[in-house]
Amino acid sequence: MNKQAPPPSTKEIVARINTIIPSSFVDGPGHRFVVFFQGCNLDCSYCHNPETKRDVPFTAFTVDELLDSVVMELPFIDGVTFSGGECTLQPAFIEAFSKSLAQKSGSSGSKVKLILDTNGCFNQEVYSQLKNCIQGFILDIKAISATVHQKLTGVHNQLILDNALQMARDGLLVEVRTVLVPGDNDTPVELNSLRKFYQQLKDYNQGNEIKFRLIESSNMER
Repeated sequence: MNKQAPPPSTKEIVARINTIIPSSFVDGPGHRFVVFFQGCNLDCSYCHNPETKRDVPFTAFTVDELLDSVVMELPFIDGVTFSGGECTLQPAFIEAFSKSLAQKSGSSGSKVKLILDTNGCFNQEVYSQLKNCIQGFILDIKAISATVHQKLTGVHNQLILDNALQMARDGLLVEVRTVLVPGDNDTPVELNSLRKFYQQLKDYNQGNEIKFRLIESSNMER
């Protein structure tokens, strides 16, 4: 009988990290430690962090190394946010880090919440892997129209909208953001579709409050 290989240790699981911001009040509720992962599966024309989707040098962190950085900030923060790029491209790291964070912060008497800032473009397998090891999602919805979304990102949006509804059903949707791109997703038709979809998410979210934000685009790459 073949023996099953043991899972990799937290010293072996590595993430590609672009930037770390130890103190932020704009990347989720409260005072947060924010990690920007390298790599993205969308190609947004107005990307706010274009350096995270390009082939540029990055820093490799093990779970233990990143946890050590977070532990130093535990007395001052309310939570940790994984952003990017697209953090869900590295689900094994997120799962391992979440377990280590829960153990470390729980032993200090103040369990720190982990939130993922995501574009929502991931399959059901990844969602199932992540939903039980985090405390919420911040979701960027680029557009409701499939045609507009394809133009802005190069990717169809049906999977993203389906994931948004699932997040709401599971009570995990903390915040929804849409960057308004002049002439594309700020038309009356698109804005009305956004409003209706936002209301649907609110109705699904098990009574939990969802923060909705419309943001004017200030970083156009046309």
